[in-house]
Amino acid sequence: MTAEMKELTPQEAYDSNLFTSSCCHQFIIHEGPNCICPQCHRLITQLDDNESLTVIVKFNNEHENNISADIQKSFKTKAKRFSTDPTYELCAVKCPKCKSLSRYARDPQGNMIFICSNAKCRNVFNN
Repeated sequence: MTAEMKELTPQEAYDSNLFTSSCCHQFIIHEGPNCICPQCHRLITQLDDNESLTVIVKFNNEHENNISADIQKSFKTKAKRFSTDPTYELCAVKCPKCKSLSRYARDPQGNMIFICSNAKCRNVFNN
């Protein structure tokens, strides 16, 4: 950490006023040293010459995180393509619909899913 960078306390890190305006509750626009509300164009604050602004985006990286249902559904629809893909290993779990062997994979949340290896069935299921 450089001398001009200040480490935020946990309270400061989640303070919504650091990135949204208190007047219109809009994301603050940074133009040079000026922090401006995009709605009413009010000057929120001004950075000093030796201050710098760093924006960091952290993506969830744990399997327990919530993944939206549409992403899950989309993945399961695409997973049907893996039915005959030899790079997905066959396992002893049988498809509940047609009793064919299945291939296994992991969904976006890291949960095990099974894909029927029968090209006419292609059922995607959890065991």
